[in-house]
Amino acid sequence: MLRHGDVGVPGWQPIPYGARVEAEASVGGGYTIPTRMRGGWWYGTERYTPDDASVFRVRGARFMQDAIPRGRIRDPQPLDVR
Repeated sequence: MLRHGDVGVPGWQPIPYGARVEAEASVGGGYTIPTRMRGGWWYGTERYTPDDASVFRVRGARFMQDAIPRGRIRDPQPLDVR
């Protein structure tokens, strides 16, 4: 996707930004969600550097009320993402 930024360019402009899912886990009734992603500016181009990328981790998940029938909301569940 293009994200507005000024990383490595003069002035603010749309710059490629993205992430790769490196791990996932199944939670709450068989839903699969990403638990580790790595990404950053210039993703998908020669200027992207994985070693300098941001790492995003999900350590727990909770389904929102609108996504689950009433009365079935659960506390956040820790994920085993080793």
